[in-house]
Amino acid sequence: GIRVISLSAERLSENIPGKIQYSMQLSLPSGEVRRIKNKINIPFIYTLSSSPPIINVTIRGFVDITGDEKTLSTILDQIRYKKIPQYVFQTAFQYIVFEALYVVRELGIPPPIPMPGRERKDKQFFGEVV
Repeated sequence: GIRVISLSAERLSENIPGKIQYSMQLSLPSGEVRRIKNKINIPFIYTLSSSPPIINVTIRGFVDITGDEKTLSTILDQIRYKKIPQYVFQTAFQYIVFEALYVVRELGIPPPIPMPGRERKDKQFFGEVV
């Protein structure tokens, strides 16, 4: 599972320009990976910033993986060789980005990607707006 231990978000400007560029970074692991019995704790730090500077979001936490001895040993070996398993990275990234996008939306700033559940008013059909 994913455990968020710290979430910091700040709206830096009241003015929202027409075009915003976002920069996202996920550091996984961001520190010492720990193994406790049948669980691995992998720390992470996620940052989201914008240009022009209108938002900063930082999320810190842990990816907790439970499993059998062989699975955990394989994952730990991959992490030691700087090759975190793709499924671990993707699962963490999707969860964390969703949390960050929710916070960005709550601060009244257009998210970097469309949020689920919102319908676009213009429907695209074969590349044309209809």
